[in-house]
Amino acid sequence: MHSVLEKWVDELVPAMLSDELHREIATEIGMHNFLKLSRLVGGGDFYVPRQESILRPLRNQKIQEEFNGCNTKELARKYGVSQRWVYQIVKRSAKKRT
Repeated sequence: MHSVLEKWVDELVPAMLSDELHREIATEIGMHNFLKLSRLVGGGDFYVPRQESILRPLRNQKIQEEFNGCNTKELARKYGVSQRWVYQIVKRSAKKRT
């Protein structure tokens, strides 16, 4: 970034942004991070997955780690999935290990 523009970054506040969504994002993550995001994807189409999709691999890992063969009901309740889905997650994990 040009040195003059770098100095401006500290003076820029979300209220100066014309788009409401951009203001909301900048307020939530901070102007410096909003500008980093702009450098990464600015000007292009950018899809942000839902929080559940981002966290799903970790949830599945936790289910695999806690699965003992007899606790599908508890895991399903704990992680908000069906018992069938617990079995699917564990089954996929077993296939990956073989």
